[in-house]
Amino acid sequence: MTADVAVVIPTHERADLVGRAIASALAQTAPPSRIVVVDDAADAATEQVVRSLARAHPGRIGYISVDPSSSGGASASRNAGVAACAEPLIAFLDDDDWWDDRYLEQALAVRERTAADVVLTPSWMVV
Repeated sequence: MTADVAVVIPTHERADLVGRAIASALAQTAPPSRIVVVDDAADAATEQVVRSLARAHPGRIGYISVDPSSSGGASASRNAGVAACAEPLIAFLDDDDWWDDRYLEQALAVRERTAADVVLTPSWMVV
């Protein structure tokens, strides 16, 4: 069963790393309903990696390319990713990071237990 969470991954010319970030989101014990990768460099190699993974996981992975000349960096990419999501919860994962397979499960458990609006942790931290 998937969690009603979207994962937003901003990326900038990191085709060599973004696949690992996506794979870690897909491997969650509480898998997200959707992963949105926002590419602010219009990098063909990054797009190829993301679209290849999207074909292997239909309906689970989206790709957004924003105009590099108007890019506001990772923050603007995060905002574009959030705007593309309908899920009530958003998790952010940088393109050069990855999660332990229980990361989302445990972050959601903290949110449930504390009734918090926001749960902030280092991506490597198992809470």
